[in-house]
Amino acid sequence: MTRFVKFQSILFSVVLIFMSIQHSCAQLSKGTFMMGGTLSANAKSTKERSSEWKTRSININPSLFYFVANNAAVGLITPWDYTYEKASNSKRVTTTSTYFVGPAVRYYFPFGSWAVFPTASFMHGWRTMKSGYPDYNDFPTKVKGNMNSFNGGVGITYFVAKNVGVEGVLSYQHDTATSRDDASQLSGEWKERDSSFNLSIGVQVYLSKK
Repeated sequence: MTRFVKFQSILFSVVLIFMSIQHSCAQLSKGTFMMGGTLSANAKSTKERSSEWKTRSININPSLFYFVANNAAVGLITPWDYTYEKASNSKRVTTTSTYFVGPAVRYYFPFGSWAVFPTASFMHGWRTMKSGYPDYNDFPTKVKGNMNSFNGGVGITYFVAKNVGVEGVLSYQHDTATSRDDASQLSGEWKERDSSFNLSIGVQVYLSKK
């Protein structure tokens, strides 16, 4: 009798685990749409000779994914980046806005109420940089250009509800920008390259027909 009770307990535990895994996988099944995005912000100070540069930036990354197979999603992302820079010994301010659009892919490895996923994306963007003295409503320098960005990393999702997941993503990003300014002494075209590691937090909503 005791062995039978133990067997029932083990069987019940296995069934609960199986139901938990099935519950977590339901959001990641073929035919599901995933809508949401991430938000990240950064603040840093850089000393250069007699001045100190203060930089503030924010990134908003809306996304729409479709699961083409169980656990595998492809989608479209449309990030917006904004950066504010100012030197401690000057009232001159530089702001940069960049709009991106591009494809992204993810593959999920679920376990219980959690899922780990590698992710990668490639984006094309349009950038506008303004520099001047806002106290005098004077922005003498305005530069426009294009930008390509590759982003790859790994994330983790916790399903707080059946159709809602909170996620964190640690990623590496490499940017290549081409800028041009024909209205000032900086006339001409130049290229820039930049690499960074980013940590972002977001929410995703899963819409399934089932």
